[in-house]
Amino acid sequence: MQNAISTREQARQFVEDLNENSMLFHFDDDPADILSNRSGFSEALFTEEECVYVAQRVEEMFDTIGYDDAMQLLCDVYDEHEE
Repeated sequence: MQNAISTREQARQFVEDLNENSMLFHFDDDPADILSNRSGFSEALFTEEECVYVAQRVEEMFDTIGYDDAMQLLCDVYDEHEE
């Protein structure tokens, strides 16, 4: 989460890392608003510090590959791991 995104490959790795850690979310949403129920209770998925990093990475991804490609990448990674 702390590594800046400046290439499509880095964007894909970021999305795959989120997915592998059950942290994938819709990039239109604020990371601070995302809840998890892994513990059986609703709680913030990301810490305050992680929210800052994730929001930065999402913005970098939009700047690097564009909004539409970033959203398509989100769907592609999700679909690949659902099969």
